[in-house]
Amino acid sequence: MYNKDLYENEYNYVLFGQFDGVPEINLDEVEDWKWVSIDELFSDLENNSDAYTPWFSILLLDVIDSYKKLTMCR
Repeated sequence: MYNKDLYENEYNYVLFGQFDGVPEINLDEVEDWKWVSIDELFSDLENNSDAYTPWFSILLLDVIDSYKKLTMCR
């Protein structure tokens, strides 16, 4: 849920691409990760919102919108 009193001053970079290999995760830099579909992600956000940072759901909608625009231009 959006909190109007929550402020952060940061850049969030999201890269798009295709990958058919097995990810090599550097556990010195990443605490946890998982590969999910967009539908699974929205479901998990709804059912486990405490597992995500507050800004993530706001950023996610912008990322999906940008991805749709990017793929429409191809």
